Amino acid sequence: MRHRLSPFLTVVVRPPTLVQLGASATGAPVLQPPPWLAPDATADLLRWLQTFRSARELERRAADLGMTPADVAELLDALRDHDLLEAEPPRSPLRVHLHGRGPVADAVLGELAALDAVRVSAGTARGWSPTGREVDLVLLTDHLSPDPALVARLMRARVPHLPVVLRDGAGVIGPLILPGAGPCLRCLDRSRSDADPGWPTLACQLFGRSGSASAQVLRMTAAVAAQQVDAVAAGRWDCAPPPDILGCTLEIEGSAIAVRRWFMHPGCGCGVSAPSAAEAAG
Repeated sequence: MRHRLSPFLTVVVRPPTLVQLGASATGAPVLQPPPWLAPDATADLLRWLQTFRSARELERRAADLGMTPADVAELLDALRDHDLLEAEPPRSPLRVHLHGRGPVADAVLGELAALDAVRVSAGTARGWSPTGREVDLVLLTDHLSPDPALVARLMRARVPHLPVVLRDGAGVIGPLILPGAGPCLRCLDRSRSDADPGWPTLACQLFGRSGSASAQVLRMTAAVAAQQVDAVAAGRWDCAPPPDILGCTLEIEGSAIAVRRWFMHPGCGCGVSAPSAAEAAG
């Protein structure tokens, strides 16, 4: 597997002997090269590493500077400690199907087109099914209450799915549903019904209806959703952190993002029983 240093960082020398990863005057990580290695040479090596390189390529380049494999391992460990080392995406792209029609679908589709690790299809047919299709993730956009028949088909086929909607002026992303491994959309509905017995009646009225928000919130919602899809694609190898929307919703209002965590509902048959509200509160 090949790795790289984040290509978005500006690598600079901080006199007399340090190398700084980032242009910020405060808080940017700094590395201390070996005393026999000039900081300029270390900075050049790190800039070279901002393109994906194999371990053998890195060891050869480092050997030209007099670095041993142990020196290289120490450097990579330092980059990992700062969460700055990225693994190359798998060669096969994440196959995403976008199911929805409206401003959210259009905006998210535009954002996903810029992702190298994602291949996108789109459609809105009510009878669409993942059966017999090559799809790794389905995005359910625009409709405030997803089609329960489609959701049931996704659960039976064990296809991960992710709602992305606008609601009352805010953008709502998630939770990412991994069938059998976390809360499903029925868990959310049951939890809402526990808190509000009138929720099922309200949910029926939301079926087929879309929310709205400002153009700024729409763009931010689409960008964050694409970022999370990219994290799902990255999560197909072990060194990547899990996506933020695994078991959570991200609610975007203005420039703020609120995170709400959900649990599997004990009355839902999708998986292991969830903790009670009291247990969840600790």
